[in-house]
Amino acid sequence: MISEQDIGVFIEGVKNYFLVNSGKPIEVVQGGADARPGFGREAMNFTTSHFQDLTGRTPTSVRTLFEQNKERLLTPPAPRP
Repeated sequence: MISEQDIGVFIEGVKNYFLVNSGKPIEVVQGGADARPGFGREAMNFTTSHFQDLTGRTPTSVRTLFEQNKERLLTPPAPRP
């Protein structure tokens, strides 16, 4: 099972990777009650038909993606030369 702390570590890694490689920061914000599920618990199993419509493949929820790639996502990248 992936904990909220694991997700936090992953999000920080993505933010740092994007900042280093693009020079642009990512701001993580909390959505309001009227917003579609963002990156919270409600959204972890949320899928739509859009991915399948475009690719012909079954969509994968964020929860499944994280669970299938937990070790890889939590392993720090190798230092750059």
